[in-house]
Amino acid sequence: ILILFVSVFQSCMQNNFMKTYSAATAIIREIDEVTEGTVDYPIMISGDVDLGNEELYSIVKGTVAHYGMAWSDINGRNSCWRAIFEIYFGREYNVCSREECEQIMAGTTYQEMPAYPKEGYVRRIGDSVVIKLDES
Repeated sequence: ILILFVSVFQSCMQNNFMKTYSAATAIIREIDEVTEGTVDYPIMISGDVDLGNEELYSIVKGTVAHYGMAWSDINGRNSCWRAIFEIYFGREYNVCSREECEQIMAGTTYQEMPAYPKEGYVRRIGDSVVIKLDES
């Protein structure tokens, strides 16, 4: 049973990494289009990447493999994505503060944005670049 659990755990971790890396690649491409390749704008990322295969993830529920590479709290999520962009892509973005994130998410521009991967999921709102990964 332990060997099966470890195998599922490793499979989930690999899946987390691949889906997150794939999403990060697309996000970087969209950020570059919106900012013309500059890292001068702070970023805000809302929502989570859909990891799929809920049956597999139910086995490792409550572990790191279940939650993926980004925390669910807005500050934690933005910090995790910032680290992903820096480590894997060499991009050093600043992130919005919690207050800025709450203000952006309360606005109609944000609420009307489509979610990843639909066109327009990355947009400049004020002085920030906003990435919307899901509808929540």
